[in-house]
Amino acid sequence: MPRPRRGGRASDEVRRPLEGVFPSKLTSDRPYRKGRSFEEAFGEVEKYAGAQFDPQLVEVMLSIPRACWLEAKSNTLRRLRPPTIH
Repeated sequence: MPRPRRGGRASDEVRRPLEGVFPSKLTSDRPYRKGRSFEEAFGEVEKYAGAQFDPQLVEVMLSIPRACWLEAKSNTLRRLRPPTIH
């Protein structure tokens, strides 16, 4: 992960776009860690706004109601389930 400059802020070139990280990557289980709750994920994104994440994207994404995020994740998981073999 890129380190912030001395002022504590990452350059625009190295800030991660949120759409590639949130919410699925932060809230899904990984081989090396259990997925975070949406509240934990939102807290992490807020904490690193301006350092790791573009603050304007953070503002937009955090303005989306939690229910919308939960519905989107549920719909995605439903589509990704492998077919049942009988």
